[in-house]
Amino acid sequence: MKKLVTLVCMVTILLLNGCNDKEKEGKGTEDELMMQGDKTSGVHNDEPSYHFSLKDLNQKSYVATLKGKDFMLEDTNASLVMIHFFATWCPPCTGEIAYLNDLQEKYPQELFITGILINDTSTTRALEQYIQKNGIRYYVSAVKDNNILAKKLVQNLNMDENFSLPLTVLYQNGKYLVHYEGAVPIEMLDHDIQEALKNNTYE
Repeated sequence: MKKLVTLVCMVTILLLNGCNDKEKEGKGTEDELMMQGDKTSGVHNDEPSYHFSLKDLNQKSYVATLKGKDFMLEDTNASLVMIHFFATWCPPCTGEIAYLNDLQEKYPQELFITGILINDTSTTRALEQYIQKNGIRYYVSAVKDNNILAKKLVQNLNMDENFSLPLTVLYQNGKYLVHYEGAVPIEMLDHDIQEALKNNTYE
């Protein structure tokens, strides 16, 4: 009888602790709530995935997944994705817009470029004017979650959190290839794109 009472007490304690854990899970930080562990096929994977919604001023959105150094962008058929972290107050960022326009034009099927606005307090109207004035012809994401994406990405790349803008990162089929901190010549970007396309085994 004593064993039965002890067993009932232990089960009750375990159930109560489980309920408390679930309550804590529901009150996580914004970062924690975005984190999704990969539990598919029963495979244990310690590398967390973070999901973000990139959205432009016209409300066109893309779902992005950051997992370790890799970055997957849904709903694009391009094998290469280039993300360009920028701010409207950053002269080198503005200086690279023409280069990025040229690259997007040169590789319309193979390359998808997205500008990701971070650390910027521009109003929607001011950003519209900036895009028009500089003739940006690639996708631009302008949501608050961009700052969290930047923070997680630089952590995963083992970069200093006080990194320089612009920050450009190139991925192929979701796999990290290379990143460039600060302004970079178009010749270097174009060379790396050509090398990636030449070595692409998924096409």
